Amino acid sequence: MSDEGEAAEVIEVPQAAGATGVTEIVEAWASESTLLAFDGRILEVFGFPDVQRIHIAFRPTITVGKKMVSIAPTQGGKLSFFYDAARADEIAAFAVHVHAAHAAHA
Repeated sequence: MSDEGEAAEVIEVPQAAGATGVTEIVEAWASESTLLAFDGRILEVFGFPDVQRIHIAFRPTITVGKKMVSIAPTQGGKLSFFYDAARADEIAAFAVHVHAAHAAHA
């Protein structure tokens, strides 16, 4: 987690034996209890009774409002939740990673 709230954290995860390359997982804390994670294919939101998962094929759009973050896929329901204002830059940097992946799956 970034204390400054300026950039999303990128974690490199080695793949299983026989696989090639490294999977990058981008994470950002929206609050003390809400974690966003993106591995290039699946956007996950932890901190709710059920983990919310959205495939990049549904082109989730992340919007950081004054008090709430909204994630709107092309199919399915919109997810909105409160965030800590000090983490706005970190969440915005996370959104850039997710939105950039749209082009790769167009």
